[in-house]
Order: sequence, then C-alpha cells, then structure tokens
Amino acid sequence: MEKVIIVRYGEIGIKSHWIRREFEKKLADNISRALLENKIEIEKIKQQGARIYIWCHPFKKALKVLKNVFGIVSYSPAEIIKSDIDEMKKWALKAYKKSGKRKFRISTRRRDKGFPLSSMKTSAEIGAYIVEKGKGKVDLTNYDINISFEVNKKRTYAFSEYYKGWGGLPIGVQGKVLCVVSDKKEGWINTFLMARRGSYVIIVDTDSSKRVAKKFEKKYYFTDEECTYYNISKSKNTIDRIIDVAMLENAKAIVVPNKYLGKFESKTKLLVFYPSMGFSTKRLNELWKRINLD
Repeated sequence: MEKVIIVRYGEIGIKSHWIRREFEKKLADNISRALLENKIEIEKIKQQGARIYIWCHPFKKALKVLKNVFGIVSYSPAEIIKSDIDEMKKWALKAYKKSGKRKFRISTRRRDKGFPLSSMKTSAEIGAYIVEKGKGKVDLTNYDINISFEVNKKRTYAFSEYYKGWGGLPIGVQGKVLCVVSDKKEGWINTFLMARRGSYVIIVDTDSSKRVAKKFEKKYYFTDEECTYYNISKSKNTIDRIIDVAMLENAKAIVVPNKYLGKFESKTKLLVFYPSMGFSTKRLNELWKRINLD
C-alpha cells in the first residue's frame, strides 16, 4: 500500500496569500534539505491546501528527522486508499484492532465535495462499523486513538498516528540575527528560539562550545545558508567585537543572554533581543532538556 507523510503547519496558514506561498515554499525547501542531509531519498513532495505531502524512504527515519524542522506543527504517516466508504471502513477497523485500544474517535476531512457523504456522516458510518465489528467504544473527547481520513476525489489519506513538531516558522523567512552564546544554557536557548522564529543565525561564542554549535546545526539548522560560527575570547572589548561581527554579517539584531541587559543599547543602533527574559530557572532547565544539545 502506498505510504505518504502528511505535514501540517500553523502560523504560516494565517499569512496573506503571497507571504503564505513564500513561507510554504521555504518550509518545503527546508524539509527537502533535512531529509537529504540525513540520507533519506525523496520520491516526491507536494503542497496542497494547508498540507505538505512527502513520499520518501527510509520512511521511519524520515519521521524522526521531521520533528526538528521548524515550521512543522505536526505530521502523520498515512496510507493511500480509494475514496470509497467501504474501503475506509475496512482500513479503520484494521487500524483499530491493531492498536489494541478501547476508546476511539473518527475524524474526516472531506476535500472533495463530490463525495456522497458529508464529513460528519462519513465519520458516523465508519464509527458505527467499528462498534459493530470491533466492539469499540466511541469517545470524541477522551479517546485512545483518533482514526482520520482526508478524502480527495479519487484517493483518501488514512492515518491514526500524530507526531508533534516544534512549530514556529521555517528558518530563513525572517532575516539574519547574531546570537551570543557565552552563557551555555541561556545563550543556546535564545539561539534555538530565534531560529524557530524563522531567523538565520550567526553564532558568537566567547567560550568554547563549537561542539554544541555543530550539534545544533546538524539537529535543527535546515536551510539554504550555513550556520556561521565565530569564537572570540573574553576581553574588555567583547561587546565592541560582538557589534563588529554583527555589522560585518549584516545582522538585523543582536540576541544576548540577560546578563548583558543594557550593555549593548548605548553602543549600537541594532535591535537587541532577550528572548528568555522572564523565563524561570525551571522553564530554562525544562527547555534545555527538550532541546538536548548537551
């Protein structure tokens, strides 16, 4: 059976038509780069509606890689079946039995309005079939498995698994910023947050964490420009040297840990950001653990 990965995005979808098209293209390009850099062969990538569809192999490896492509809110491995209610019932029953779960929900998204049943009636018929044949229990709120269908004219995407991404925007849609990573946790969390907001990042390190920079680039930095890295030693002129690098790289802003609060503003006209301002120690530790750059 033909397999495909369905990618969903969030914030991109609320942009104006032309901006949305550019952001969707950037996301598709970044997805392609992430897969190819991880030696995953792409057969086809298609953007349709508010979805990106990916045909590739090895399939399971791709599911792991997509988690860290910024701009992706969630994604699902799906199988393609005929847009036929009986085929959908059979697929749903098989998925339900295979899951070993008790409470289920059916979700249908009907793209083809020529399909004879509405989305709600389609879900109801399939749900009734599982109750009858599989002794399942419908629960629309506290379900154990959500069996879903996206119905097109000739083919339907069927799936029951959902993977979460980091959301945000694809790297490269928001310009270039310089990130200071002198503070191990806070500096790298700031860098992660700015990249997740769609920025190209230039990393300036006043310690020695090139190993972390390489891990960050390999794990998260999928875009058309390399992640530029500078290592400058701490000195009395550290702030001036950081500003010089920002000017050299044509950065639009400088991103710094909170310990630099107020130290850059009087020396540069560039914007100065403190993304983790107000984060508790607990929140910093939790995010650092999730980012996993140690």
